[in-house]
Amino acid sequence: MKILSNTILFLLITNFTFAQYTPKKDEIKYLEDHKKLRLSLRGGMSFLTGSNTGEANANLSEAREQMQSGLQYGADLYYFTSEFTGWGIKFASFQSSATTTVSVLQNNSASATKDYAENMVNLFYGPSFTTRILSNNAKNIYTLGFAMGYVDYTNRVNFFGDDFVVKSNAFGLTWTAGWDLMFSQNLGIGLALSYTMGTLSRFTADGASSTQLTSLNETLSSDISRFEVTLGLSIYK
Repeated sequence: MKILSNTILFLLITNFTFAQYTPKKDEIKYLEDHKKLRLSLRGGMSFLTGSNTGEANANLSEAREQMQSGLQYGADLYYFTSEFTGWGIKFASFQSSATTTVSVLQNNSASATKDYAENMVNLFYGPSFTTRILSNNAKNIYTLGFAMGYVDYTNRVNFFGDDFVVKSNAFGLTWTAGWDLMFSQNLGIGLALSYTMGTLSRFTADGASSTQLTSLNETLSSDISRFEVTLGLSIYK
């Protein structure tokens, strides 16, 4: 809660600071021509920042390392109610996978090799707030944004030979710093650096026994906080 309140305070101060800046005539016209709508489509890479679960099995630990990075894509839609303040919605998808074989001890104390794999999709969507400022030539637009919303987690797991669809959810927070390089009045290339923070609640899996469900909760990583680097297209209208 303290992080959320500090973030809101920081964005309010940033917006007030931007508002003290007096745009030049071409910048004002630039903003008016765009009718205050901005759509951003982007893709790139994400890197989980939480530590892995520290599994004793070396092969399973290796799978955790494979899950630390993956593909990221998403979209933002904003309506700017003033030159510097915009409100909208944010959507982001993070995908990562891993596969390995693990030696497990069976009931007869014999060792057997089992498959282990994960295919995770992590969705974030929720309301968003952003501030912006233009460069002197109105060709560079800089933004600072914040979003809070719902995280939907689905992981298709091959758990030592048994297949499960594991689900969970969380409340998520995202901070974004962006730069749009405009090459026409309506189109630009956008670079964004984001940090998303969230911790999943207990995992569920249909068809899993209580023992398997306990093992899943002990094995899967619940910290989904990540750093995102994305590049895309920004459309102003």
